[in-house]
Amino acid sequence: MDEPKETKVADANISDELETSTVTAAKKVNKKEEVIQEKASPQTKSPGFKITFPHEEKKYIKMLIYGDFGTGKTHLCGTAQDVKEMQNVLNIDAEGGNKVLANRGDIPSIRVKKFSELSDIFEYLRAHCMFRDTNNVEMLKASEAYFRGVDVKEINKPRIYNTVMIDSISEVARYCMYDLLGIDTDTIKLDAQLAQPEYKEWNALMEKIRLLIRKFRDLPMHTFFVASRQWDKDEQNRQLFTPNVQGKLANEIQGFMDHVGYYTLEKNEANEVHRFLILQPGKTYQAKNRFSKFTGVYIQDPIMNDIYELEVLNKSVPSRMEQ
Repeated sequence: MDEPKETKVADANISDELETSTVTAAKKVNKKEEVIQEKASPQTKSPGFKITFPHEEKKYIKMLIYGDFGTGKTHLCGTAQDVKEMQNVLNIDAEGGNKVLANRGDIPSIRVKKFSELSDIFEYLRAHCMFRDTNNVEMLKASEAYFRGVDVKEINKPRIYNTVMIDSISEVARYCMYDLLGIDTDTIKLDAQLAQPEYKEWNALMEKIRLLIRKFRDLPMHTFFVASRQWDKDEQNRQLFTPNVQGKLANEIQGFMDHVGYYTLEKNEANEVHRFLILQPGKTYQAKNRFSKFTGVYIQDPIMNDIYELEVLNKSVPSRMEQ
């Protein structure tokens, strides 16, 4: 039997009154905030931008390290695991040269063979950072279990990542070109006739690499890009070493970074090998840094704690080099 029309109207009125009173109460509680928001902007949604003071933000290192093969670039980035505030490190391995970090035994890796995989890795890291910063332990456990291929019950304490390294961006760019040419490295035969890239592919590659570097750079993590070196020419036609990526990207991506270090090694008269992370540009190489107090040219036999102290602790020289 249907309810009387008068009862339905009465119930509707009560519901409206409850809704109205709830909204009114909420407005009273947040009256001050609403007045400020209304005066500042007519928008009722979340703002499209946020005003911050950089000195109040958490500092993350954003750095490109390049140099010849075998100089120790991967090892240097791996020493971030020795810095408490930078733990844990995740290595995105595009070169298949994970033996250097395997000897440590405390840095997990993701082996990349296709450019498309980097999109999935980025989305994983973006979600991971959100779970990390909101202390969502259950989602951290579930996510780690899924991507490690284990039961979530095996994850007693989820691994919290604060640093990511891409080794190397030079190889990532090659995978990108394979993707653009429709080449599947898993199935293609060695004697296959490969398509040759044209202007369209080169242009697409540059845009994809720009986007990739920007997106990984903007993650709330310490981010390191590794690259091999190449000879290039500057505007004055001088030959110099630059990061080994295609075309004008070699110069452009340096602008995306806070720091660009040229990594090299030399032997002294006693036949001792020393490594140098050069952070100021020279006649034959590109480099830069945005450390506010560091005025040197290079760091000898560097470890990542040196970079952390210069960037985050705002030191003029690393502690171990203080006299």
